[in-house]
Amino acid sequence: MASLVGDAAPDFTVAAINRDGDIRLADYTGRSALLLGLFRGLHCPFCRRQVVQMNGYADQLGELGVEGLAVINTELDRARLYYGRLGLKMALAVDPEWQTHRRFGLARAKITLGRTKWPQTINPLTAVTLRLNPTGELPAPVPLIRMNAALNRIDGFEKTAVDKKMEKAHGKTGAGYVLIDTAGVVRWQWLEGETGAQDVAKFPSATNILDAVGAALD
Repeated sequence: MASLVGDAAPDFTVAAINRDGDIRLADYTGRSALLLGLFRGLHCPFCRRQVVQMNGYADQLGELGVEGLAVINTELDRARLYYGRLGLKMALAVDPEWQTHRRFGLARAKITLGRTKWPQTINPLTAVTLRLNPTGELPAPVPLIRMNAALNRIDGFEKTAVDKKMEKAHGKTGAGYVLIDTAGVVRWQWLEGETGAQDVAKFPSATNILDAVGAALD
C-alpha cells in the first residue's frame, strides 16, 4: 500500500448520513483540516467501534483545527437507521461502492492458493489458522475469518440483508485514517494491517490518533 503523505488528496463525493445532501473534499479545502476515517460496513464490529470512537474525540479534533468525517461502506438508508439511534454528532457518510476507500489506497484481500502478497492476497490456511483477539474482548483468540462473527455475538448484533450484501461484496477490504490539511494535501495516514495479517483489526486508540494528528500539523 503506497503512502499518500505529501500528495494531493484524491477528490471524493459521498452521501451524508446525518444531514441531507453530499459531502465533498472541497467542503473542507481552505476552511479546515480533515481527519477522514474509511471503514467497512456495519457487519464489521471493529469498524462500528471506530466510528463511535471518532465521534468521542471530535471536540478534541476541533481544538486542533480539524474536522472528522467517517465514511462507511454501506447503503444510505441502512446507515441512517443504525446511526440515527446512536445520535452521533460528527459528520458521517456512506460509500456503498467502496470507491473512496480505493482512491485512498485501501486494499481488498483475495483468498488464493497461489503465491500471496499481503494485503492484496492471503492464503486460505492463514485465514483459518491465524488466531487473533485484537480488542481483548474475546475469551481467547479466534481464527481470522471468525473474528467478526465472534464479536458480533458479544454485541448482540444481527446482520440485515444489506449488511450481508456489503460483507459479501467488500468484507475483505481494509480500513484506515487519512489526515488532509486545509490545502488538500495528505499529511498523515494509517492503513489497517499494513504490517501483516496479524495486525488486522488492531486500530489506533483515540490518544494515538490525536497525537499523530497534532504532530502532523505542528
